[in-house]
Amino acid sequence: MKKLAMAVCILTTTLCGNAFAQTPDNGHELTTLELVSQYQNDAQRIGLDEYSYINAVQRYTQYMYSFSPEKYGEVKGVGDILPMNQLPAFVKVLQGAEITPELVTEWVKQKNINNAKLANFLQIDVKFLDKFEKVYTQAMAAGKTIGKNKTLIESYAAHERIIVEFSCRDVCSGFGADPRDYVELAREADKVKVNGWVKEFVVKFYSKDGQYVKTEIWKKDRRDNIWKERAANCDSDIACHVEP
Repeated sequence: MKKLAMAVCILTTTLCGNAFAQTPDNGHELTTLELVSQYQNDAQRIGLDEYSYINAVQRYTQYMYSFSPEKYGEVKGVGDILPMNQLPAFVKVLQGAEITPELVTEWVKQKNINNAKLANFLQIDVKFLDKFEKVYTQAMAAGKTIGKNKTLIESYAAHERIIVEFSCRDVCSGFGADPRDYVELAREADKVKVNGWVKEFVVKFYSKDGQYVKTEIWKKDRRDNIWKERAANCDSDIACHVEP
């Protein structure tokens, strides 16, 4: 009965909101029950119940539509949710301000407030936002989340190879970065333009004395949020350490 109820929910969403794709990039057309299983798995990965996840997907899709009002019209309730590169502290960074501990603290505070606003719009706890966005974009890349919008899918799949070179202040290691490194890398990644909803780019890391250290694959979404996806020499989501 639970799966039937979810199937009705997904089917209604597909027909009315066009928020879910039914044809992944391998050409196989997903059935409603396959979609139920997909969303149950995705919700479990994040820590949400299925209905909260489906609702968040619908609302996140609306949020993404807000970046193209000329195509999709005005989306209510998202006006004060800023792209990351429009946060006042990060604007200062882009304008050449020195990245001081005080400026980083200011940026972290603004980022947290902005994320809380987005989570509130999605009607989920902010602690789930980071994982939600990563799972959402992974599902989107597989053609299992976003509506049948060929332009968006093609934009994601573009093979343009953008390389960002980044020199670590101390030691280059592990996933993620401390807030200052993240801000500095985000500044370097500002040249990565996302025409669709998410774009993959390459980061080459160098030690502070200029020696090559490693290469990683990062992603950037339409709201200029960036994160590490995987090591460059790893192409399997199962065999490799992938966030989340």
